Amino acid sequence: MAVDRVGRTIAPGDVYLLAGVVARILADRILVRNAAGQLVHVRASDIVTVDQAALAVGSHGATHGLLGTDAIPVDGLDQSQIANLDTDLGTLASGVAAAFSALSAHTGDAAAHSPAFGGDVDKAAGGTTTTIGAKKVLSAHLNDNVVDLTKLLQVATGVMLGRLTAATGNLELLTAAQVRTLLVLGTAALLNEGMGGTDLVNVTNFTNYLAAVLLGYEVLAAKGAANGYSPLNASAIVPPANLPAALTFVADFLQATTAAGAPGYVPCVHYIRANTTRTLPNDTNENAVFNSPANGRVTLAAGVYRFTGLLYVTAMHATSGNASIDILGAGTAVCTQWLWHNSGIDATDPTIAAAHTGTFPITQQSAASVVLAATGTAMGVKIYGTVKVSVAGTLIPSIDQVTAAAAVVAVGSHICFERIGGTSAVSLGPWD
Repeated sequence: MAVDRVGRTIAPGDVYLLAGVVARILADRILVRNAAGQLVHVRASDIVTVDQAALAVGSHGATHGLLGTDAIPVDGLDQSQIANLDTDLGTLASGVAAAFSALSAHTGDAAAHSPAFGGDVDKAAGGTTTTIGAKKVLSAHLNDNVVDLTKLLQVATGVMLGRLTAATGNLELLTAAQVRTLLVLGTAALLNEGMGGTDLVNVTNFTNYLAAVLLGYEVLAAKGAANGYSPLNASAIVPPANLPAALTFVADFLQATTAAGAPGYVPCVHYIRANTTRTLPNDTNENAVFNSPANGRVTLAAGVYRFTGLLYVTAMHATSGNASIDILGAGTAVCTQWLWHNSGIDATDPTIAAAHTGTFPITQQSAASVVLAATGTAMGVKIYGTVKVSVAGTLIPSIDQVTAAAAVVAVGSHICFERIGGTSAVSLGPWD
């Protein structure tokens, strides 16, 4: 048996702790080091979490564990007095191990140790997953800007979030048709704002307007609607598909159909007109009739053209003869099927009535004197005809005087080209 410093016998179960105050350890107690580093005695049944490794019994004189030299304050018991504590505490350690075994047996009883609860947060008995109760998270409980789009309900393609049902309520998934209803695009008549005035127009017109403003082009299904807008393609022209029903493109030229269903072409005229006088070079070479624009040249696509013009030239030489007219001139277009007529006067003053003369050329150029030669110093001539441009290119209407002179092309002289069909054009309209 061990004795304390005053000679009292220490019986099993009656261990003294000397930490400034003598305290007797009662039966059914174990030693535990508290937060202050002192040993205290507690019931085994009071232990909730015990590190079994800390209670492992080592041999006398060990430096770790409950029975080591650092486990009992050396100023409370001397080494010789606690020499036999290994044996006495070994029995205690076995009891603690048994207590831990009993505690471990309860860990599988999840329902007993983890009961069910409900309310703001719900959990089943023995479960490990909790769920937030219905309507328990209010707007005030959430931080601003924390719920992203991935937390919203997934939706099908082609729907939008909104609300069509009357009165305030939950968001609804809206179809395209329902969205149009909300935007007042599904009614028979709409107030036309932004198109100039407050006229009522039908939904087709308004949809057409929106497409023009927002998308930049006309709704194809609504083409030809009154007050509608048509797009322009990369060539700055209205695409054929967007033309009103009465207009169509045939072989790249525009046709219009009358109410009676008879089609005809829509004239697209290319003209040049002298806005100031032009003094021709004093020679007998072929020179452009016009110089404003500078080259007096027109570029034509392939097709059949009708051309017309009036030329008035003064200050010509007084010798007999006038000038030749060349419709193609030094242009690059390949032209065939020429047929045209010229008619005019060679006189000192063509404004005075006189007999007209002329020819019917079947090539690009007229005779050397386009009208009957005379000794007048002026000439007036009218031209009219058709030609097929087989290969696109340029035309430069030109004049070639019989006798050199600084002749002057008068203001108002002009020539026009008007495409009437493609290169294979034969007829258009109710011909049979």
